[in-house]
Amino acid sequence: RLWNADLLLKPFRKRCGKAQDTALQPLWQNLFFHNPLRLMYKLILLSILQSACLVAGQMFLKFTMNRLDRLAFTWRCIKQLFTDINFLLCGICMGGASVLWFYILRNYPFSSAYPMISFSYVLGLIVAAVVFHEHIPAVRYVGVALIIIGAILVVQK
Repeated sequence: RLWNADLLLKPFRKRCGKAQDTALQPLWQNLFFHNPLRLMYKLILLSILQSACLVAGQMFLKFTMNRLDRLAFTWRCIKQLFTDINFLLCGICMGGASVLWFYILRNYPFSSAYPMISFSYVLGLIVAAVVFHEHIPAVRYVGVALIIIGAILVVQK
């Protein structure tokens, strides 16, 4: 837990006394710590943030690959990779996505967390259209809408 319920209940203890504190504590915890709706929205928000980091990393990797002379396992190619700012940004974004994913896996059921990766398809489509100016057929937009609806249905309890 990020918050300690005992510290938050301290002002109520002074007014209510010890007997009423035990009745008040489960209500307080349920409202602010174990609220299923709040947990669902938090999972969705964290998943979108994780997917944004993942897609940003892939975007920077594509920038790097487009600038690369020739992909080969040579010292010249390796030097070119590791001196490219986009490759560094790719690593930072992918690292951030991994840390968020670790947090999600630790705090949410796998059956709810794993389908949330599908948000990366949605954001990837947006990046393809906006950044890389790719033509996106209408049927893909329908597919993305279905992915969003499915992801929201999956996190419902």
